[in-house]
Amino acid sequence: MKSIQYIPIFFSARRFVFLRLICLACAFVTAERAWALNELFELYTPPQAAGMGMALAADATGYLANYYNPAGLAKTPRKQTELNLVDVEGNLGTGAFGTLVDGKSFGRNNLFSSVAKTPNNYNYFSFSSVPSITIRNFSFSILSNYRYAAQSDGTNIDIDSVADLAPTVGVATNLFGNVLKLGISEKFLIRNQLKGDYALSAFPNQTATNSLATEGYGFSTNLGLLMTLPNKWLPTLGLAWKDALNTHFTAAHIFNQYATGAPDTIAQSLDAAFSLHPFLAKKFWGTFAVEIRHIEANDIPLTKRLSFGVQLESEKSLYWWFGLNALLDPCFGVALRLPGGNLELSTYAEDIGPGSVRQADRRVMFRYTIGF
Repeated sequence: MKSIQYIPIFFSARRFVFLRLICLACAFVTAERAWALNELFELYTPPQAAGMGMALAADATGYLANYYNPAGLAKTPRKQTELNLVDVEGNLGTGAFGTLVDGKSFGRNNLFSSVAKTPNNYNYFSFSSVPSITIRNFSFSILSNYRYAAQSDGTNIDIDSVADLAPTVGVATNLFGNVLKLGISEKFLIRNQLKGDYALSAFPNQTATNSLATEGYGFSTNLGLLMTLPNKWLPTLGLAWKDALNTHFTAAHIFNQYATGAPDTIAQSLDAAFSLHPFLAKKFWGTFAVEIRHIEANDIPLTKRLSFGVQLESEKSLYWWFGLNALLDPCFGVALRLPGGNLELSTYAEDIGPGSVRQADRRVMFRYTIGF
């Protein structure tokens, strides 16, 4: 209970510094929100976030903290090192399975005709790799990600596909008897993007496809705060300011010499979460979390930004995840995390409906790592 006395000292002495930064972020939302196909895409979605309904801002640890809340890096035990040398991840929307089988390819140019054969079908898939190393208060990772999302009426195609490469470093610190944690992560993001509504005839060959894409680089900053009270259930408030002051790109030819212009600016987002961590049984722990994402986005219905998540953890490194993403269909996941690597499986639903319309796209995903 000794650490509780420092809480009012912090808020008076620091004069609500971090909360003022959050308010400043709201005043600087200048980028148009990057809606495409009525889905608001995240830079990176791992199985744990998906299985917990995306309610992770108060409980992200390890390399995940770099992308969801860098303050979570301060939760790493002092003598623990997490090293993932090999990391392979896949995410497949059920509507895209037939398209991939028909197209026999994951490439943009090879899928146009297959997407056109199933009008109004939503096609989503992504592949990622995130090798990383994490110690207490520090993490370095390299995100490489290819995401494809497209829908056609048989004549035109609405597409948003990106290929990202992002070395990422995060640091964090503990304050006031471990009650408060602050963190920051910085990404150097290289992005190739094909986005827009086009006639299918605009893609006669690979060169034409490349010339309609954009490419560039930019720096992206995430800031995070965690406040945990010294109660046996460890009630935790998490705040995350992702892509602070927006992530802007400078046009460049890095992988695609035909690219024209810079990718779309990534709008900043403010997320808030609250979680409890009860001891459920002998050698069995639980996490119960609720999160509101994109607090600044008043144009998005609250029901599309509200998530619930549950994690059950046993001493044998077995994890079970349950959740509701945007209050849609249930999300589930399971993971076995051992010193030699991890195997994680999840299924979740993403809201792809326009405006206040609710429409779920069911997806399945996996993550396999070799590490220490």
